[in-house]
Amino acid sequence: MMYKMYLDVCCLNRPFDDWTQERVRLEGDSISQIIKRISTGEWQLITSDAIAVELEKMRNMEKKERILKIIELATIRQEIDENIDRRSQELENLGFGLYDSFHLACAEAAQADISIY
Repeated sequence: MMYKMYLDVCCLNRPFDDWTQERVRLEGDSISQIIKRISTGEWQLITSDAIAVELEKMRNMEKKERILKIIELATIRQEIDENIDRRSQELENLGFGLYDSFHLACAEAAQADISIY
């Protein structure tokens, strides 16, 4: 089955984080396995304007370049429109943070099968 995956910027960073802590190592390995399936075409990657905005704020240029290479694998790009903006506000009112609300709204709009934040 071809899954459509939405990974937020935290997830996209995880393979490049310090794997000293067990939790970070397990998460990093899991995300690396997902990226491997995306790179072989087994699964699809969704990117979004929300990811692009968050990446613009990154100061670690080495990580940013690595993440941009992953993003090149994306076959779907979700733009932020007024429906997503409205849904993001609803999610924010439920207690989600600003970036998480936009990521979730974009994942919903792109009909992601799996969204990881």
